[in-house]
Amino acid sequence: MFWILWTPLFFTLSKSLIHPYIMPVMVPLALLMTHWFGSFKRKVLLIKIGLIIPVASVVLVISGISMGYIESILPTDKYLIEKYVRMGETIYYLNSKKYSSQFYSKGNIRNITMHYLEDSLSYEEDTFKIIVKNSEFEKVSPHIQGQLQLLGKSKRKSIYVYFKP
Repeated sequence: MFWILWTPLFFTLSKSLIHPYIMPVMVPLALLMTHWFGSFKRKVLLIKIGLIIPVASVVLVISGISMGYIESILPTDKYLIEKYVRMGETIYYLNSKKYSSQFYSKGNIRNITMHYLEDSLSYEEDTFKIIVKNSEFEKVSPHIQGQLQLLGKSKRKSIYVYFKP
């Protein structure tokens, strides 16, 4: 039981959650299921459910990927960076960059603060791309918001291109 509980607890509390890391929990679950399977009364029902759930999951994932829905709900920055940033291009992240941003941009992402965005950056560069959490976009001054053009968005973040007036 400790094996079943510790693995997901440890990896879900991690700041850089990578879902396959919790796969080792399947081994103790399988061991417990085989141990207790003889005591189940509705074995046929359990087998049917055990067959329907994976098939339905595969169908849902494939349809979600084909409609582009999966990309918009994932917490990673992978799809925003792959779709809108050229290799080697510097990109900014407002306030605190995430591990996935650093990884998928191959280290070409930099943090900027709201103060830097509003005061100095607007005078130094002509154009740049920036990832902003959707909840933080409202905190950006209307002057800067007017200079940002939306390129793409996910459930939690959006990527903008900044144009110097």
